[in-house]
Amino acid sequence: DHPAWSSDGTKIAFQRSLTETSGRIDIFVSNSDGTGETRLTDRPGHDSAPSWSPDGSKIAFESDRDGTLIAFDIFVMDADGSDQTRLTHDPMSRDPDWSPDGSKIAFESNRDGNWDVYVMNADGSGQTKCTNNPAGNWYPAWSPDGSKIAFTSARDDSYEIYVMNADCSGEPTRLTNTPADVTDASPDWQPLPIVVPTSTHTPTPTPTPSPTRTPAPVATRPPGVGGAVQLPQAAVAAESGPPREESGWSAGERAVVVGGLIVMVAVLGVGGRRIRRHRTR
Repeated sequence: DHPAWSSDGTKIAFQRSLTETSGRIDIFVSNSDGTGETRLTDRPGHDSAPSWSPDGSKIAFESDRDGTLIAFDIFVMDADGSDQTRLTHDPMSRDPDWSPDGSKIAFESNRDGNWDVYVMNADGSGQTKCTNNPAGNWYPAWSPDGSKIAFTSARDDSYEIYVMNADCSGEPTRLTNTPADVTDASPDWQPLPIVVPTSTHTPTPTPTPSPTRTPAPVATRPPGVGGAVQLPQAAVAAESGPPREESGWSAGERAVVVGGLIVMVAVLGVGGRRIRRHRTR
């Protein structure tokens, strides 16, 4: 009964009524898959309503310790059941619930003759009354952001869910509206979604190297006297196809495009010599 998850989701605390001890209630804890069950309380009286601290190191609970069921107080213990410490000393204080930051505990008490919601520091100090209505107020539950406390109240002639500021200021707001023969109780909040932060750093792009242009090969004269200019085979081809003849040249002249450079080669019969002439544009 009354299961409570640890904040990391690996453990569940719960209360159990034991027939071998005439129905005495104690608190147990197990792994989330039901294995590793361990009994945390084993004293006279009833220990119930476990509530994990947000960091998972403590468990708050209610206990009457004398078994009379008429004098419950709020206790806190380490998660392994050790160091059980009493926080309240009143005729009846029950249903503890930790604030999300672990600094405070909300609970209900009829110490003033009426059931109201109170808040105290996690060490039991600074106990403050947050509701003041004679109809009764029970089952406080902190909002995930710690700003609100939901609870059950019978102030409007039916048991409804209300919410109030966690600092006990202002008037509570009614959330449900059910017939008088219907009870709305034990509110619980949906956890805040887990947001995975994303990096805002924009990586510096790696520069893309510019393509290297291969220079056009230079024509070289082969050995011998009066030899004609010879171009390497690869140099004769234009960038986009085979050599092409250019217009605007005089008769007997031939032009080829070599790597974007137009080279004109002419053979002129001058004294039996072959003359090389270049013109570029």
